[in-house]
Amino acid sequence: MLSVEQHLNTYFTKHAQLLPASPLVRSEQHLFTFSPIQDVEYLYTEPGHPGQYFKRQVCFRHVYPSDTVNPLATPLQVLYSYHDTQRQAPYQKLHNLLTTLLVNDLGFSIDDIYLIVPDIPNMVAGFKTIWSEHVMPIPATRLHCKLPFAGDHYYVKVVVKYHAGLVTIANFVLVAYNTVADNCLLDSVFYPERLTMLQQAGLSLYEVPTTQQLFTELGAVLPTKQLVHLTISELTAALTLLEQLPTGTGAKKHAYTLRRLIRNVLTELMAAEIDPQVIWDVFAHVAQLNAHQTASLQQELVSFTKSITHGERQLSKYIRQQPDLQVDATLLDRVYTSYGLPPVLAVKWLQAHKYAIEATIPAKLVPHKNFAFNFDVTTNQYHNPLTYR
Repeated sequence: MLSVEQHLNTYFTKHAQLLPASPLVRSEQHLFTFSPIQDVEYLYTEPGHPGQYFKRQVCFRHVYPSDTVNPLATPLQVLYSYHDTQRQAPYQKLHNLLTTLLVNDLGFSIDDIYLIVPDIPNMVAGFKTIWSEHVMPIPATRLHCKLPFAGDHYYVKVVVKYHAGLVTIANFVLVAYNTVADNCLLDSVFYPERLTMLQQAGLSLYEVPTTQQLFTELGAVLPTKQLVHLTISELTAALTLLEQLPTGTGAKKHAYTLRRLIRNVLTELMAAEIDPQVIWDVFAHVAQLNAHQTASLQQELVSFTKSITHGERQLSKYIRQQPDLQVDATLLDRVYTSYGLPPVLAVKWLQAHKYAIEATIPAKLVPHKNFAFNFDVTTNQYHNPLTYR
């Protein structure tokens, strides 16, 4: 079976001109490329560029650590984008993409593909001409898209039925949609990792052949799948960025982002009483880390451990001066801001020293979100098609 990326490359090469990828690491306001549309805005704003284009782009977009337990979430991923800068009705633009690429090439069933579209009457009617009853309109305000150029832009989401819900596999943006003329330009993003997961019937982005060994070996030493997913997600992003940042981790800009990614993992590992060195060893064995990556992980482990020890000492000193101590969110914020002690580790220390804690506090600190933009196909409501058990 051809890989998803091979199919995407073959299809887009036939129908569009390849654009160069943007550098992942940048030096301007945005430290990293976070969307494939970066550096190609000129296609939509300058005259002389009508046509079809595509781009393969590695993107980094920070995801809150508590969200990376979502089996569809990851801060760093490969994305494919397709750009059509000739004005045309959106249904004509999408019909060939949906039938040829998703159905004929990638093998998805028409019966499993749904379109989530703005509830603009002529738009809904137009999409129903190409996709029949599988069009799911929702309020247009929820699908309104902000782009750095003039016009009203709307998302159209392509989702595939999976278990009890739907997984988003592509986002189209109807650029500068003209309601009267019923036409637009087109921007789009395809998610090859999600497409691979669906093709392989995986239980998450990382429970597929290419990453199954890493997932399995981490699963043998970590207590939950949530923590396995968070660890792979954050560390894979950090290790990829380290390949392009020879200076490693630090306190400013790119280096600080790297530090946060690694320390997000360290925080959760220490909260679960897992020796981080065990995790470093698994990655070294499976992912074949280079010397720079290994040294950076070890450096952060040593530095973070010292920081936590210092934070606990400061917390102990502060508590001795507070006879009427109340452990609540305000205290945890103060401890984190002043002493650098993450709330989940502060709570763990306080519990070990028999301090009373508001009942709602520990539960709020446990990563548990599974929030992907998915819908129940019968009720048109949010639903989670993948949950870790």
